[in-house]
Amino acid sequence: MADFVNMHAVESILRGNTDVPATTWMIALVDDTCDIDDQDQYMSSIGTLGEIDISGYSAGHGKPGRTHLTTLTANQDFGNDEFEISCATVGWTLAAGVTVAGAIIHTKGTSDDTDALILRFCDLTDTASNGGRITVTPGTFLKGTYS
Repeated sequence: MADFVNMHAVESILRGNTDVPATTWMIALVDDTCDIDDQDQYMSSIGTLGEIDISGYSAGHGKPGRTHLTTLTANQDFGNDEFEISCATVGWTLAAGVTVAGAIIHTKGTSDDTDALILRFCDLTDTASNGGRITVTPGTFLKGTYS
């Protein structure tokens, strides 16, 4: 797996169909069985999601494992025709027994994953849970230029 930004989401943002500040952005943790690729548009379109499911993280749409991204910041630099979206660090206290290999940033979706738009996949250094805290720092997770 490798980091990527989903171009379907970028198009949706640039066309004004996804309002970045008003959208509820989520982050899901996955293991190395996740077979996401840059053509997957929605969470439901991923063949094998591989979302972790262990004490401290309940997998699935609407479950407490998927965490809201907080302190979401969207900036535009009109002088340089640039934009960026960033967020704060998020974390979970996970029981021992899983290895976190990646994180998927996506919209919340209304009632299931069929309209949960994937924005970015973050390929993480494999981290085994040991009963302690695991954190992900997406930082600036989308940056681009326009004209």
